[in-house]
Amino acid sequence: MCCLFGIIDYKNKIDYSQRKRILKNLSICGEERGRDASGIAFNSSNGINVIKNDVPARRLKYNLPKDVCVVMGHNRLTTQGSEKKVYNNQPFQGNAGGKTFAFAHNGMIYNDRRLRRDKKLPETKIETDSYIAVQLIENTGAFNIEAIKYAAENVEGSFCFTFIDSQNSTYIVKGDNPMAIFHYKCLGIYVYASTADILKRAVNKSGLKRKKYEEIKINMGEIIKINSLGEREYFKFDTKNIDSGIFGYRGIYNGFYDDYVWDMYGGYYGSKYGFSIDEDCNEKKETLYSQLVEYASYVGVSEDEVLFLLENGFDCWEIEDMLMEPDELKLYIEDMAYAQGYYI
Repeated sequence: MCCLFGIIDYKNKIDYSQRKRILKNLSICGEERGRDASGIAFNSSNGINVIKNDVPARRLKYNLPKDVCVVMGHNRLTTQGSEKKVYNNQPFQGNAGGKTFAFAHNGMIYNDRRLRRDKKLPETKIETDSYIAVQLIENTGAFNIEAIKYAAENVEGSFCFTFIDSQNSTYIVKGDNPMAIFHYKCLGIYVYASTADILKRAVNKSGLKRKKYEEIKINMGEIIKINSLGEREYFKFDTKNIDSGIFGYRGIYNGFYDDYVWDMYGGYYGSKYGFSIDEDCNEKKETLYSQLVEYASYVGVSEDEVLFLLENGFDCWEIEDMLMEPDELKLYIEDMAYAQGYYI
């Protein structure tokens, strides 16, 4: 439940102050999905640069060079790896086949440790599950579409990825996590963020409310590459591993998700089939529950209300989507609770 955001100014028509204002508004509006850390990545004369710290976006000092036209950002809600160790925060840098790139992720990956072991990837001090995508790409020996597909198809869990390369191309890789992209052709810019609501609020605060834009659609299993000239290319990848973790719609046990039982405190997951619980997945399941409750609190939804939804058959990913409209969600919960004869 982090936030991805960015700007692609492919015509270099807007001035530096406006570009920086748009970026700052994107990052601050994105704080609702994560305030533990924030960061940005961009190209300059000395290659890929990353600025990040364990502070909310409104406190991050950008210091962008004036010629920077493409920026990718991340707001973090901590799951795995303390944000106090700044190297755990995003964006991450990578190098494959002599090409540098930056990477950011919204979601949770469940099989990072298993991938590192099975594919004999190097150990790293970075504790964040997201970093496995960087290692997978580096392991291919190249940074290209095939390497990005390889990473997207090998991770299990929930994700949306963003990349930038040293040629100022941006890549948006859509798993099952949300992403909204607006194209202001009149200005020669693309802007994007993890939700349409965040994106709309950010562009309105940036003085673009009356500007005409096209919403660029991206579906699960698609990659959009936007190059430095603003040209788009579309690619597809296999989605079989998406949401295959413990909260996935298919579950970690090949379709037995419906037979797992969530207790009201999120501390136990059992099965009538007698499968053992994978310790790593169980730990991440509990972390995801805590993350969901914290995110809900940001938008005025209580833990009791989250538990009520879980007890009524909604999973965490469905609840995350519902939290995009918190006022409507609270009314829905009230109506459902009333129909069941009690109040929350």
